[in-house]
Amino acid sequence: MQAVFLAGGQAIDAEHLSFEESDGSVQAGSGKDHTLTLKDAEITAIKKALKASEWNLSKAAGQLKIGRTTLYRKIEEYGITLF
Repeated sequence: MQAVFLAGGQAIDAEHLSFEESDGSVQAGSGKDHTLTLKDAEITAIKKALKASEWNLSKAAGQLKIGRTTLYRKIEEYGITLF
């Protein structure tokens, strides 16, 4: 979510994000010209938080600094499958 503030415009670029390459994501400064939409960035952040929290939705919501209800809504909205 920090990338939204760093981007300062309509699009979030790879340099605004810091993902590990091991999960298949683009790593900042990799030299590739990738642009993510806010939706893509949110989906990635949600999936990463869910995995890190071992699929505990309350902990994932806490990591994302959003309410649990908001997390449930975004999971449904984006069609994220649990587990």
